[in-house]
Amino acid sequence: MTNKRLIDFLRNAKTGQFFPPTILYNEGWMLRLILDWFQNNPKIKHKLGVDYGAKWYSEALLPSAFLPRCRKDSRAERPTCADGIIGHFTIRETTRAGVKLTEAATQFVVVEAKIFSGLSQKVKNAPCFNQAARTVACMAEVAKRANIRTSQFENIAFYVVAPKSQIADNVFSEFMDRGHLQRTVKQRVDGYGDSEKQKWFTDCFLPTFQKIKTCVISWEEILDFISGRTFADGKALKEFYNKCLGYNKPALNRH
Repeated sequence: MTNKRLIDFLRNAKTGQFFPPTILYNEGWMLRLILDWFQNNPKIKHKLGVDYGAKWYSEALLPSAFLPRCRKDSRAERPTCADGIIGHFTIRETTRAGVKLTEAATQFVVVEAKIFSGLSQKVKNAPCFNQAARTVACMAEVAKRANIRTSQFENIAFYVVAPKSQIADNVFSEFMDRGHLQRTVKQRVDGYGDSEKQKWFTDCFLPTFQKIKTCVISWEEILDFISGRTFADGKALKEFYNKCLGYNKPALNRH
């Protein structure tokens, strides 16, 4: 009975009878549906394509190089929660969502999904450490902890997926600029004023960052791509996306 009732809830989500439609129609579920499609179509080449032996995961936790050194570390931050990752990884033992790359990993792609929102501009203890810079820094730390050399990666990237209207308005341009990303991580490191963090920046972050591809992709481009391969799937996903747009308009997104 419980499973059937859950399905009924989801089918009637758009009515808003039991919970706001945005519980279902949001960027998180949009991304999961799209990553699932690419997982089930492994031979199709795309930025979000899933390589051989790889998989995807939602709400993964990426460890930071700036975790607390002591209980009251005023410069520390928590692990970064990624909307989606694609690649060769496992979930670390004793954690619910902590990511660990496999020894032979060649793909590591992190995806941040947005619908009518921008990238967060800070963490509590680092006002200038925005979401994009924080993510690429965490990716370097993930690679370091797995003892993977940069040359091993065939596909390592950080993508932001957003409506084409937001992209046209340059909502993400400043934060995704590669010079800005590198300078922001360097500023974070310099805030510690110690040789250990400087060594991490030089030996770990920079080589990995130079290999990481970065760009912003529109939902519309992805959906057109899928429609060109499987029309029925593309149509269904576009219908879901249009509901996401409709229910998440800023004027309606009020508490």
